[in-house]
Amino acid sequence: MDCVETLALAKERVDPRPDLVLLDLGLPDASRLEAVEELLAVDPELTLVILTVEHQEELAREALRIGAQDFVFKGSASERELRRAITFALERARFIRLRREQQRLETLGLLASGIAHDLTNYLSPALLHVDMVLSSSPPDGLVDHLERIRLATERATGLARKLLSYAGRAEAREGSFLSPERVVEEIKPILDLSCPSGASLEVRVEPKLPLFDADALGEILLNLVSNACEAMQGRRGKVELDVRAQGEDTVVLLVRDEGCGMSPEVRERCFEPFFAGESGGQGLGLSVVRHLVEGLSGTIELESAAGLGTTVEVRLPARVNRPIKQQPSTSGYLRRSKPRGAGTVLVADDEDELRLVVGLLLSGLGFDVIEAANGESALELARELEEPLVFALVDYSMTGIDGLETIAGLREILGSDLITILYSGFVPKLPSEGMGVPSGCLTKPASRGELLRELLRLGVVELGFPQE
Repeated sequence: MDCVETLALAKERVDPRPDLVLLDLGLPDASRLEAVEELLAVDPELTLVILTVEHQEELAREALRIGAQDFVFKGSASERELRRAITFALERARFIRLRREQQRLETLGLLASGIAHDLTNYLSPALLHVDMVLSSSPPDGLVDHLERIRLATERATGLARKLLSYAGRAEAREGSFLSPERVVEEIKPILDLSCPSGASLEVRVEPKLPLFDADALGEILLNLVSNACEAMQGRRGKVELDVRAQGEDTVVLLVRDEGCGMSPEVRERCFEPFFAGESGGQGLGLSVVRHLVEGLSGTIELESAAGLGTTVEVRLPARVNRPIKQQPSTSGYLRRSKPRGAGTVLVADDEDELRLVVGLLLSGLGFDVIEAANGESALELARELEEPLVFALVDYSMTGIDGLETIAGLREILGSDLITILYSGFVPKLPSEGMGVPSGCLTKPASRGELLRELLRLGVVELGFPQE
């Protein structure tokens, strides 16, 4: 306990913040509420209990309105009353801080969701344009540049998914299960791009490890290595990624860097969303990693010291992944094929560029495409149609009525058997029954291959192969 007799000394002693301040309103260098106002100006989060005489009760209540937590009367308050006031003040201050933090996170969640929605709408046409050029057999010298653009777009897509995950708008989807060796092989070009000049990336992956959700494991590794590379801050040194088995039931992911490291204060907050620390960056990486690791029933530990680099160790249980069979990739199969469709299709999306590129892709498959900029326009076009509609591709987050309402309206007009695909930056909660249940779903930004696989699954395109 620290005791001072003046407001001037009290203002010096509240940094670092004490658990509680018992404040006498009769300090010699402060008048009336001046002490409360000036201390809260130094630190608005201070927990104050006011000491006052009985005839100043109204003044004490005014102190509560300004930001104090409770008050007691000097001289007449018993030890029990003082203890009660202190306990109440501490609990009330804790509740207020928790509520403020909750409100801050809710606000950040809404902001993150909005940014992610815009990002996916910008990235979707870019990814589809690149895929369309790649599928047209471009010159070899152009392919490498296109693949690099694609990798950069996919990395930006990862940021959008981080934002959606933070905002609670991204739901888990069943994906492919691959070995860590295969996952690292697929993301290695992006890892190399992350590594700054002057730093070297060393990767060691033990072969024949159990299979994991490829999306989750890839996102974990990308975030950890990207964070490590950012921490180098132009220094020379190594970033190491080591993936190995530990016993029969655990796989360990170890990422080390020789970067700037973290102070104890930064290390304490490094898993908070949007806390970027001393190396800059987005402040999402470690928060998303912890979320994904916990989703895989794993653990994450971090060791760091300022100027001495950082080591992150992730331990994932392997036993739950053993029964999963690895699925072969169909990307090469789709690239060699010539998918064909016929008939009229509807694309409803309020993003002009995305609507344009999806329309171009579907037109290239042989469909006649009609476009709508919102749900209301889509329903109006459906009422005017003179020929059957093969399927409708509908954005979920449009101005006016949303995608599910649009799908339900289209089926009321054109029949309940209409094939519909919901296109969204996140996986919304879908109804279990009714006219608004889509036939399929695509998550933005979807590649050309993902769109073709969904069209094949729904039976609206056929595959043909060029003559050898």
